[in-house]
Amino acid sequence: VISGQAKDCAPGREIAIPGLEVRAFDPVSNSHLRGVLRSLDTLNIMDPIQNGLSNSAYAELKNLWTTATSLTHDSTSSTGSFSLTVPLMDSVLVLAFTELEDEPEYYQSKMVGGRANLSVLLDMSGGGCGL
Repeated sequence: VISGQAKDCAPGREIAIPGLEVRAFDPVSNSHLRGVLRSLDTLNIMDPIQNGLSNSAYAELKNLWTTATSLTHDSTSSTGSFSLTVPLMDSVLVLAFTELEDEPEYYQSKMVGGRANLSVLLDMSGGGCGL
């Protein structure tokens, strides 16, 4: 079982995110998804060329979110908590994603071990919460 919490940050405080869908993926079966996430993590959106690549990669992430087969999924509770029951495996890709009007890219992913119960914190602000 992978339990966790999704948070965002406002100046001086953390905010729980209710109703956010969180999915677990087999990273071996979803190598393209892993590659897209890796690209998004390394691109500099301030560079005009890389910004175009980022927009393309994000469009691909949205497509994979709807077409890739997940192991399981859950929606966050009113406190931002979620729980994913996954089969025993070496690693699991946990991904939270939604589209927000005022956030051009709103997702967070973590690669975690899949052999023991563990807890994951998803910082939806992309590192702003210091998690």
